Amino acid sequence: MEVNGAMINEELAITDEWEFYPTRIGNLSYTVRFDMGLERLGFSELMKYPHTLELSISAMIVDTHGFPVLSELTRINAIEDDFHLGMWDFKLIGAITGGGGIRFIFCLSQEALQSVDLIVKSLMGSALHNAKYDFNLYQDDNFEFYANFLSPCVFERNWIKNRQQHIRMEENGEKFEFPRDVDFFCTFFNEKIIRVTANKLIELGFTEISVRRINQRGYQLHLIKNGIPNHDWITENTNEIIEVLLEVDAFFDGWTSTIYGGTSDESKY
Repeated sequence: MEVNGAMINEELAITDEWEFYPTRIGNLSYTVRFDMGLERLGFSELMKYPHTLELSISAMIVDTHGFPVLSELTRINAIEDDFHLGMWDFKLIGAITGGGGIRFIFCLSQEALQSVDLIVKSLMGSALHNAKYDFNLYQDDNFEFYANFLSPCVFERNWIKNRQQHIRMEENGEKFEFPRDVDFFCTFFNEKIIRVTANKLIELGFTEISVRRINQRGYQLHLIKNGIPNHDWITENTNEIIEVLLEVDAFFDGWTSTIYGGTSDESKY
């Protein structure tokens, strides 16, 4: 299966719910690809693979977004092509590209742990037997590496959701050429904090439309802001909302925008 331009061997992936997002570590740009479906699996399923293998390939040439350039994809595909899947039970759960290299992250069964050196050699591929490689092994970490380095933070999740929504909007004919009022919604569980929070968001350029009770516990704040809702603009504004709401007992509940020239009148986060 293809994951955002890179091929992932379907037999190696635990689920097909792969996503990617850009991030920064220090002063360097990275791109993280990961199996988001791991988060919905039960503990008993994940315990089949209690160990983590981090395999690094140095001198990977990447573009400004942290993606491998076309000439480097053959090195990634070689990893896919030379597996001997019947010998060991391990799964690919993510990859981190940037800083001049790429790190593939695998989870291993107890049996696979005993043959980790052979697995690394197989992963590198026979055509790359002279290449420099190194790896780190995390035993009994119960996917701690996934939680710390692959699973996105709230702002990175927001970037992913906005990207998914923009793909749907483009499929419906949106060209992102015209400004319009975009609706933003926030949910609160404490009525006392709504006014102060709304004032902070108004200072950031949002216009308050309404506050209404949505159930016995919750209230919804409806805001608008005018602009062209491309990915960068939406992500910048939704990140601002999320940052304010993290300080109180509230959460961002999505946005909507009229689609211009498409097959649908409105698109919702």
